[in-house]
Amino acid sequence: MSATTSLSRRALLAHMVEAVGLSQIAPSTLNTLLCGREQGRAWAQASTSPRARYLLYLHFDGGWDLLLGLDPRDPADFPDADAPVTGVEPGYQRLPPRFSRSPIDVGPFKLGPCGAPLAPWAERLALVRGIDMGTLTHEVGRRYLNTARPPAGVSAQGVSISSYAASALGGEQLIPHLAHRFESYHLDLPSEASALNVASVDHLQYLLQETLGLPSYAPAHLRGALNRYWAKQSEAYEARWAALPSGEAHARSLDELRKTLALRARARELVTASLHESFQFNADAQATLRAHYQLNPQQLDTPSGRAALAAQALKTGLSRVVSLTLVDGLDTHDGQWANDHSARLEQGFVALSQLLDDLSQSPAPDGQSALLDQTMIVVTSEFSRTPRLNARGGRDHHLANASLLIGGGVRGGQVFGETSPRFMGPLKVNLETGRGDPSGSPIRPQELMVTALATLGLNPPTQVRAEPLSALLT
Repeated sequence: MSATTSLSRRALLAHMVEAVGLSQIAPSTLNTLLCGREQGRAWAQASTSPRARYLLYLHFDGGWDLLLGLDPRDPADFPDADAPVTGVEPGYQRLPPRFSRSPIDVGPFKLGPCGAPLAPWAERLALVRGIDMGTLTHEVGRRYLNTARPPAGVSAQGVSISSYAASALGGEQLIPHLAHRFESYHLDLPSEASALNVASVDHLQYLLQETLGLPSYAPAHLRGALNRYWAKQSEAYEARWAALPSGEAHARSLDELRKTLALRARARELVTASLHESFQFNADAQATLRAHYQLNPQQLDTPSGRAALAAQALKTGLSRVVSLTLVDGLDTHDGQWANDHSARLEQGFVALSQLLDDLSQSPAPDGQSALLDQTMIVVTSEFSRTPRLNARGGRDHHLANASLLIGGGVRGGQVFGETSPRFMGPLKVNLETGRGDPSGSPIRPQELMVTALATLGLNPPTQVRAEPLSALLT
C-alpha cells in the first residue's frame, strides 16, 4: 500500500525531462499500454460516456461541530442548564454576534448557525446524519471514510474511494486524480489512479507551465538536441513494444514497459497542454474567478481558494476526480471553540456554496447539463464533537457523524438517518428509509461511500461489504 506525498516541482521536472516523444501513439493504443487491454477498454468506454461523471471529495479536517452545522438543536428545547440531563449544550449564545442563536430553517431541514451559507442549496443537499464512526482517533476516522474500510490500528486498508473512482473514470484526463493535502491509497490499481498531491493552491500552476520539462533559460540548440534524442527514444520504445512476444513469461517486461510509457506520455501531455493559465489565480486573466470566490491574490490557500482549485480541475478537463482538505483547524478542545471553530466552519460552508454556484453555471462537456448535475460531491469530517462543552469551554471527540452528498445521481432536499434526542448518539435506522428503527442497522462510512460510488455507476471494491442507501439515489 502506498500513500501519495506532495510531488515537488524538481521531482516532476526530473520525470518530465524524460517525458517527450510518444505523442504519435493513438489514445486507444495508449490506454491499452497504460492499463492493460481490459482496463484500457473500460477507461475508453467511461471517457466517451454521454453521461460522464466526476467526483469531488471535500474534507473538513479536525472533527466538525454538528450542533453548529449539520445536526442542530433548539436551545429552547435544550437549555444549557439542562445539559447534565440531556447531554446536549448548543452553546449558541457564546458564538460571535453575527451568528444566529437558534437553528436556521432552510426548508427541508434545519441547519446550525454556521450553516447559513448552505441555505440556497438545501434542495440539492442529501444530509446523512447519525453515521457511526466507531472511533475517536483522527487518523482512523479519516482513513475509514477515505477507503470505506476500518483501518488496522491506524493503517489504512484497501484503496481510496477517490482513487478507485479515478481508475474507472479518469483514463482520458491528464491528471486522473488530483489531491490537495489529502491522503491517497491505490494498492493494486493502475499507477495513474494515484493522486498527484499538490501542497498549496498555487503550486499546480508551476507544475503545469514548464515547456517540455525544460527551464525557460535552456538554449535553443540544447532544446533541439534533446528533442532529437527523445524522438529516437520514442522509436526505440515503439520497436521494443512491437518485438515483445505474448504469453505469461513476458508479463513482467510488459508491465515495466507500460509504466515507462505511462510516465513519459502523461508528463509530456501535462507540460504541452497550456493549462497552467487556468490555475494562475493571481493573474489578471482570472479576475472573474477571484471575484466569485472572493480571493485575495496574496492569500490563495484558503477554503475558497481550494474550492476554486477543485472547480478549475473539472472545468478545464484536467481531472475527473479531486480530493482535498477544504478546511482544517477544527480540533478545538479549548475556549477557542466559540470563535475559531465557528469561523472556520462558516468559511468552509461559504467555500462549498461558492463551488456549487460555480459548477451550476458551468456547462458539462457534453453540453446537455450543468457540471454540477454530472458531479458527485462528498463532504465529510473524520467525526464530530461532543454535544456538551467541556470544562475548558471547548468540545471533545464524538462518535456520531454526518455528511453531505450533493450533485448528480443523488436526491437532495432530505435527511437520512438521525442521532438520539439525548446525548446525540448514532441511532440504528432502517437502511431503506433512513428512519430510526431499533431493529435496524447503524449507518457506517461504508454505506456512505458506496452510495457515492453508485451515483457514478460504479460497484464498490471487492473488499468493501456494503449496499448503497437507495433512498438517496435518483
